[in-house]
Amino acid sequence: MACSCSTPTAGLRLQECQSDGRRVGPRLPRSPKWSTRAGFEFILPIARWKGFGGGLDVRTLCFETFTFASALSAMTEQITIFFTVHVPVVHPVFAAKALVTVDHVSGSRAGLNIVAGWNQGEFDMFGHAPAEHDRRYEQGLEWFDVMSKIFTSKERFDHDGEFYKLNRQLDTNEIFNERKRYAGSLSSHPLIGRPEKIVDELVRLQSAGIDGVTLSFVNFKNELPFFIDRVLPLLRQAGLRQ
Repeated sequence: MACSCSTPTAGLRLQECQSDGRRVGPRLPRSPKWSTRAGFEFILPIARWKGFGGGLDVRTLCFETFTFASALSAMTEQITIFFTVHVPVVHPVFAAKALVTVDHVSGSRAGLNIVAGWNQGEFDMFGHAPAEHDRRYEQGLEWFDVMSKIFTSKERFDHDGEFYKLNRQLDTNEIFNERKRYAGSLSSHPLIGRPEKIVDELVRLQSAGIDGVTLSFVNFKNELPFFIDRVLPLLRQAGLRQ
């Protein structure tokens, strides 16, 4: 298990294990229901466009998150549903429209996770030339500025930026409702050990000033129910959950 673990370089060495060979689709409805039963606040899927290669080809099986969020909203009733966007490959106008669509379908439960991206192999799939780290975040800031203006402007507007140019094409009053539900992630932190050790580590993170974490599992089918049954009660005893 790891907090917000989306890369194979976060201190984990993944090894091949025996699989029952079944497709992921038939088992998919279980995880959202388990998450809801556990009282989790949100579901946040990572976004990958290709696997990392090698014998395991980690992350090669990964849903497109806009569509996935819409499907999850129909399978749940209360939990917030995020989707993840890579700034270099998703235009903010499209993302705004998709966000509001899922928000209406879900009854105001949609959230947005904005990432600058880092995997050049994925950017190559969209024909994007390599960009320096700081330039990706400069584009990300302008992307967020455009998104924010879409949700707050009371009339059509122009945007003449370095990365995006919009020519009075957005009628925000007619198309969009204002939503301000975003998520940000800094890094990954593996959590390995018995339930008591997992709780101790989460308490340590909370003491360091971290108010919340996003959890990921290697095998959701087996590990998520275990976490709900064995770890959540200990988290409540420690005062980290209500």
